[in-house]
Amino acid sequence: MAIFATALSILNAFALGIGRVRGAIWLLVFFMLANILPNEAVVYPLYYMAKEAGLYNTQLAVVIIFTVIQSAFGTYFLASIMRAFPKEILDRGQGRWLRKLQLLVRIVVPS
Repeated sequence: MAIFATALSILNAFALGIGRVRGAIWLLVFFMLANILPNEAVVYPLYYMAKEAGLYNTQLAVVIIFTVIQSAFGTYFLASIMRAFPKEILDRGQGRWLRKLQLLVRIVVPS
């Protein structure tokens, strides 16, 4: 579950932190508020959504729910870090005509 949440967080944070997404600040505020929300407040909506999707009483429902909950914190945390990433390094990577995926894999993730 942690691996899925980390992968989802890295992709979301890359789009919000380095990419050009309109309203990125508001999305980060949403993720921050999602972290503040107690888990008890989302039990009933998640239960009904899992039951409606036919995933009631399955391990897949637990994996999906925990992945999304954990990725909210990871997205907020990593996007805040990636916003502070030095622009010189990113510009140098784009000057070499690196595509966004290559920029993520070669420059952002190793650092």
